[in-house]
Amino acid sequence: EALARLEEAYAEKGYLDAETNYTFSKRPEAGLVDVEFRVEENRPSLVESVNVGGNEHTSDSLIRTQTAFEPGQPVTFSGLSQSRRNLYRTGAYSLVDLEREVLNPDEGGPKQVRLNVSVREVQPWQFRYGAYYDTDRGPGGIADLSIRNLLGSARVLGFRTRYDSDLREVRSYFSQP
Repeated sequence: EALARLEEAYAEKGYLDAETNYTFSKRPEAGLVDVEFRVEENRPSLVESVNVGGNEHTSDSLIRTQTAFEPGQPVTFSGLSQSRRNLYRTGAYSLVDLEREVLNPDEGGPKQVRLNVSVREVQPWQFRYGAYYDTDRGPGGIADLSIRNLLGSARVLGFRTRYDSDLREVRSYFSQP
């Protein structure tokens, strides 16, 4: 557990390739064990730029605001996970891929990383419909039409209707992440 915490602490500072190891020596006369951790940090990874691709209806700025990185910041596993989670939560994307591209692999100093964010947007138009039968009201129908990624900001505008012998309902809705 201590080794995992140590690796996590280094990864949060951008040392994604840190190598950790430990040795221990027993002191039976005192009933103790001495533990020595050895860490080879290697080079830290820093964000050089964030590139965006795959978006047609949503804006680059929406994607950039949902990523957890600015140029010069360390690349972290938690930041990559948070960025992916943020992009999915907008509801605008069916696939999100974040790829790290090292720009200076053989040079000394920190690794300059280009973060490539590729997305696949959900279908902009969605039409759902169905039919039902209620023993009191008889047959009925329901339909829902929605437009996603409205104005390039993952907004949703929709209309929903239900119809049967007792109920005649039309609703509109709007949502924004």
